[in-house]
Amino acid sequence: MIANGTSLHVQDIVTGKILTPHFDIKDPVYGVAYSKKHNRLVIITSRGADNSTIIIIDAYLDASSASYTSQQRPSCFAFSQTTQELVCGMGTRGLELIKILPWDFAHFDFPVTITSVSRLSSGTVVANVTGSGIQLLSLDEGYTSPPQELIPPALTVRPFDKGRIIAVVPTNRDHIILVETTTMFQLLTIPVRRDLPVPTNRTVVLCASLEKKIAVYCFAEGGEEYIQLWNFIGQRSQWTVRVSEPPTVGGISPTCTRLVTFHGGRFRSFVRVSDMRDGGLLAELEDVGSAHPLDITFDSEYKFSICHDTCRIPYDARVTLLKSRAPNNSITRGEQLPLVGQAREREYCMDDSRGWVVSGSRRICWIPPGYIGSVDPGHCWAGSSLVMAGQDGTLRKLTFRESSL
Repeated sequence: MIANGTSLHVQDIVTGKILTPHFDIKDPVYGVAYSKKHNRLVIITSRGADNSTIIIIDAYLDASSASYTSQQRPSCFAFSQTTQELVCGMGTRGLELIKILPWDFAHFDFPVTITSVSRLSSGTVVANVTGSGIQLLSLDEGYTSPPQELIPPALTVRPFDKGRIIAVVPTNRDHIILVETTTMFQLLTIPVRRDLPVPTNRTVVLCASLEKKIAVYCFAEGGEEYIQLWNFIGQRSQWTVRVSEPPTVGGISPTCTRLVTFHGGRFRSFVRVSDMRDGGLLAELEDVGSAHPLDITFDSEYKFSICHDTCRIPYDARVTLLKSRAPNNSITRGEQLPLVGQAREREYCMDDSRGWVVSGSRRICWIPPGYIGSVDPGHCWAGSSLVMAGQDGTLRKLTFRESSL
């Protein structure tokens, strides 16, 4: 598609043959888009910043089939891969979804300027947003709801549920956002009181489950430590319990009946097993050492492991039936197992310079400067995807693939 001022024609790249006759356009051509599936050519002309005309050309008939005049000019546009729709990012901020033949329009208010858009076969819109990088926007709700809100400037990110969920702490630290890693859809927003101490080197989310749509969150108030269970659907907390020492990590059993948390404070360290229905205490074990673990993983409903830097400690939390009393919950600690030589859950990592994604001694993917945040944890892994809180506050997701060569 070749545009020159107010004229445009379509030419075959291989043979050089002109496929459509020369079209004389009244106004300068601002941009073109083509739908291979529907064989439609869209021409957008512009008389200025406040006026544009959308012209639809049927490639079979080699003639203009319809046109529409808008009072504003798109900043970018792209054809849908599945339907006869044009997705336009508007210069005055917002998105317009234009259905052609017959004409139908849907406008979505959006708080920032969009510089490029494309429509995936799944219906999701990929948008490059000024100041916020790439965003995935869903417009598949019958045009009744706007796209999801943008993720604000991010200070830290942390993975949960094997990397399927990330917890994002914005730079203003007044709330925490849980995001699905695949779609970057916001699952839950937890408000944080400004007068409470929120450390900058960690989030206060302990664990989360994408399948069960829940997250466990901890906070401090009046010198006391609390744990809350939050629900994605209701966007609210279901129960709150007080604990004697602050929890550092947590894990949820496979059927979501038990919560295991590690508590390490000035006075003592212990493992706590709680009932997921109401947060009630089922069992505690104090002989756990003072080193803060990295993660808690479950082998079954009752067996879990606490992973440290160099070792993994297995535990068994079962209900013991006593002859003269009610059932008693107890925790049994197993022998310490070294992690050296065992398969790690995370295959990839960054080199010392933070310039490359590496696997062993192999360089896999180059990381552009400025992508990795200076605050730790400024990045997290989800399989072959790297989610980064940049030094400029932008949350970026980098997905890479190893070459077969």
